[in-house]
Amino acid sequence: MPSLFINTNRAFRKPLWQNKVKAPGITYRAITDLILHKLFVGYTLAVLVDLTVLNLFEEFWSYVTIQSFTVSLAAAILLQVLLKLSIAAEHRLANYFKSKEGLAPKVYRGLSTYIILVGSKIIMLEAINILFGDKVTFSGPLNGVVAFFAVIFAILIAEITISKVYFALEDKQAESEKIPN
Repeated sequence: MPSLFINTNRAFRKPLWQNKVKAPGITYRAITDLILHKLFVGYTLAVLVDLTVLNLFEEFWSYVTIQSFTVSLAAAILLQVLLKLSIAAEHRLANYFKSKEGLAPKVYRGLSTYIILVGSKIIMLEAINILFGDKVTFSGPLNGVVAFFAVIFAILIAEITISKVYFALEDKQAESEKIPN
C-alpha cells in the first residue's frame, strides 16, 4: 500500500495523472490541487491513526511509555514517514524481482521482502531511540522489541481498517450520486 487513502493501487481505478479521459474545464492545475488535497488528507489521517494507536498503547499497556502528547505526535509523524519509506522500498524491490523469470528471483524477492520488512522495524525502533531517548520507551520481552512490533502491527491494522472504511464510504457516495431521484 504505497500511501494511505490515496487509492492508486486498486485494479479498477487509476491515479488521476494517468487518466486518459479529457474532461472539458479540467485543468492540470485542478488535477494537481486535487492530488495535493488527497495527499494532505491521507497523510493527516494516517498520522492521526498512528497517534491514536500510540497513545492507546501508552495508556493501557505498561510496556509502552511516552512522556507527553507532543512527543507522541512527533513519534507518530516519524513512524508514518518510516513506514511509508519501508513499504515503498519493499514494493520497488519486489517489482524488480517480478520482472525476472525463474525460481531464483522469486526466492530473492521473498528473502528481500522479509529483510526489508523486519529490518525496517528495527531501524524504526533505533530511530525512535536516537531521536527521543527516554521520552519514548518500549519495554518487556526482548528489550521492548515485542512491544514495538505489537505497536507497528496495530498501526498497520488500524490504517488498513480506516482506509477500507474511507473507500467504502467514497464508493457509496459515488454510487448514490449516480442514482437519479
